[in-house]
This record gives sequence, structure tokens and C-alpha cells, in this order.
Amino acid sequence: MSITYRNAQYDDAAAMARISQALIEELHQKFDKNRFMSMLSKVMGDPEQKKGAFIATDEEKKQAVGMILGITKLSRGGKKEGFLQNIVVIPEARGQGVGKELAQRAVNHLKSLKVPVISVNVRENQPQAITMYERLGFSRSGSVMHLKP
Repeated sequence: MSITYRNAQYDDAAAMARISQALIEELHQKFDKNRFMSMLSKVMGDPEQKKGAFIATDEEKKQAVGMILGITKLSRGGKKEGFLQNIVVIPEARGQGVGKELAQRAVNHLKSLKVPVISVNVRENQPQAITMYERLGFSRSGSVMHLKP
């Protein structure tokens, strides 16, 4: 598998939706394509945020195999913080460093914006992802709990 990495463009939206849907369904959740496309449209419509969108492509198959969004948001205190989100690598491309390369590119983009902190949410049942982020310098900080009424 020959993988190339680049900044995502508007033309990549369908491929990004396809691989995101595969991940969401793998987690036995419902994929809301309209919500995803709305979020992606906001990211791609903002010049700063767009620079943090990356896609990995299998050049032999001419197919997207991974994506990540390295975006900024305002914290409760009004400071700009970095977030990694929509991190997806299709099963066939996992274990080959695709996620690590995408994450590193997004982290580098956010560091260039001089954000004071970069966060990522990782499920506890994904030890490989946790290890990858720890190797990139992330450390655990609390936990997130959810209530589904």
C-alpha cells in the first residue's frame, strides 16, 4: 500500500464522509451524513481550520484510507485551543502508521497556531490509539462521562 498525505479539499468531502460513516457504523452508532457534511463545510469554509484537515490516500487504489481534522475552538475562558477530531483510518490501512502520520500533521498545524493546548478524545477500549497519542506527547487528563436520558 503506497500512502500519500495532503491537505483535504472540498472535492474530498464524499470520500471523507464515506470513511467516517464506516467508522461510526463499526462503533454500532448511527451516522448522520447531513450533520457530518455541515460540520465539514464549516471547517472547509474557514481558511485557518481548512489547513488542519488532512487526508491519506492509497495511491494504488486511488482511495481515501484516513482523515483527521486539527481544528481550533474557543475555551470557556475565551482562549483558542486545539482539538484533534474525526480521526479515521479504514481497517485495511490500520497498523501501518497512517493514523500517526495524520495526527502528527494535524498537531504540527495546531502548534504553528501557537495554541496553548491540544486535546483529543480517545475511547478507553482503543489501547492502540491511546498508545499512539502518548507517543506523540499527549497525556491523560481526567475522563469524560456521558448520560443518555
